Amino acid sequence: MVGIGGVFVTILTVTSNVMLIVVARRVTRPGEVRWQGILVVVLSAAVFLLSALPGTLYFLGSYFVGKNQPDVFRVWHVQFYRFSTFWVLIITTFNFYIYTLTLTSFREFLRSGIRTIKYLLIGCFSREDFLTAEEHNED
Repeated sequence: MVGIGGVFVTILTVTSNVMLIVVARRVTRPGEVRWQGILVVVLSAAVFLLSALPGTLYFLGSYFVGKNQPDVFRVWHVQFYRFSTFWVLIITTFNFYIYTLTLTSFREFLRSGIRTIKYLLIGCFSREDFLTAEEHNED
């Protein structure tokens, strides 16, 4: 049942992305489309599809792998399952890089967060009442 759900979600994702591109081209005048946002959506959907594909194949294939074939059963339910789970973790980390490379606002958000953390650390470690371990032992 999960394999069929994975196929349904994949078809829904592809269809909605194609519709997004078609509507974006119809609604705007030539040269006016903000392709940056559309690119982020399409790349995020592609990453999702790449991450969901091995899991969907695993669940669909599980119906056909029988226990009467122990070698195939072991490889399928142990090795391929591990691969499909690991693949989801690796591929979904690409979203960070997609956002960083395509969205200027996300890069600004990261810079401001890094600046805030930097100032907090500088403020924390430059206080006068902060004593090192050697100074603390001398008192």
